[in-house]
Amino acid sequence: AAGGGLGLAGAIGVNTIAGNTVTNVKNAALTLSGNSTVAATQNLKLTALTGTVAAGAIDGGFRLVVNTLSGDVGTSVTGGSITTGAAAFNVLATRTGTIRAYAIGVSLGMMGALGGGVAVNTLTGSTTAYMGGSSNNDKLHFDGGGALLVQGTETINASTLGVQAAGGVSIAMALGVAVTNASGTVSAKVAYADILNLASVTVHAAADYDLTIKGIGAAVGAAAMGIVVSDIALTNTVGSSIEHTTLHSVGSVAVTSEGDWNIYAFSLAGAAGIISGAGSFASASLGSSVDAHL
Repeated sequence: AAGGGLGLAGAIGVNTIAGNTVTNVKNAALTLSGNSTVAATQNLKLTALTGTVAAGAIDGGFRLVVNTLSGDVGTSVTGGSITTGAAAFNVLATRTGTIRAYAIGVSLGMMGALGGGVAVNTLTGSTTAYMGGSSNNDKLHFDGGGALLVQGTETINASTLGVQAAGGVSIAMALGVAVTNASGTVSAKVAYADILNLASVTVHAAADYDLTIKGIGAAVGAAAMGIVVSDIALTNTVGSSIEHTTLHSVGSVAVTSEGDWNIYAFSLAGAAGIISGAGSFASASLGSSVDAHL
C-alpha cells in the first residue's frame, strides 16, 4: 500500500490441517506364508507466507501467519491368532509432518512508521503401533518363524520466520515475533499376547524433531525502536514396551526407544536513530521422556 499521507497494509494467513490415519486388524485368524505388513502412514505438509509493503507520510503495516498441523496415526493388531511360518510380520505406524510459516513486511513513512511481523506454528499428534489383546482373557496368539517387528516412528520439521523492517524520518518501530509449539507421543507396544517365535522380536519407538525459529526486526528513524521475540516449546514422549505377555523366542529380543531433538532459536533486533533502542529475546524449552521396558 502507498499513500501520500497515510499508508496502511495488513496481511493475515490462518491455515489448519488435521487428520487421523488408522489401520486395524481385529480378532482375525491368519495363516501367512509370505512377509506381511500392517501399516498406517501419514505425511502432512503445510507452507504459508504473508508479506506486505506499505509507504506513506505516516505508515503502518502488520503481518500475521498462523499454522496448525495435527494428526494421529495408529496401527493395531488385536485378538485372534496369527501363524506366519518362516515369514516376517511387521506392525508399523509412521507420522511425518512438515510446516513452514513466514511473515515478512516493510514499512516506510516520512514522518513515522510502525510495523509488525508475527509467525506462529503449532504441531500436535500421536503415533501408536500396538500388537496384542485387551486383557488376559482376550489375548493375541502369535506363532512365527520369521522376524517380528512392532514399530512407531515420527519425523517432524518446522521452520518459523518473522521479519519486520520500519523506516521513518521521525519515528520508527519494528516488531518481529516467531513462535513454535510442538507436542507429540510415540508408542510401540506389545501387551496381552502369547508369542512363540523362532527369529528376532523387535519393539521400537523413535521420534525425530528438527525445529528452527527466527525473529528479526530493524528500525531506522530519529527515534527508533526494534523489538524481537522468538520462542520454541517442545513436549515429546517416546515409549516402547512388552507387557502382560508370554514370550518364547529363539532369536534376539530388543525393546528400544530413541528421541532425537534439534532446536534452533534465533532473535535479532536493531535500531538506529538519535534516540534508539533495541531488544531481542529468544527462548527454547524441551520437556521430553524416553522409556523402554520389558
